[in-house]
Amino acid sequence: MPCFYHATSWRNAESIDSNGFVIGWGGLAGPGVYVCETEDQACRRCRGPADVVFQVRTWYWPDAAPVPGNYIIYNPSHEIQSYRWYWDCQHGYS
Repeated sequence: MPCFYHATSWRNAESIDSNGFVIGWGGLAGPGVYVCETEDQACRRCRGPADVVFQVRTWYWPDAAPVPGNYIIYNPSHEIQSYRWYWDCQHGYS
């Protein structure tokens, strides 16, 4: 099962932890949850402050976005099997 990474702020991470992933509308390639192949890529490509990275396991290989190595999950409630807090972008440990 493919494993990807999604970086976000502490505030958004708490919301994801409580409510799950919600589709954002402001992404480079339109609505979706954006994930990367590595923790580093996720931290670098986060559009706001990157404090936390979630490890995301999905049932399928997401669609490619315009930025190589960056993918979009369009329906998180059906396509994301599991996720967990994984990485601290500032300190580089989980």
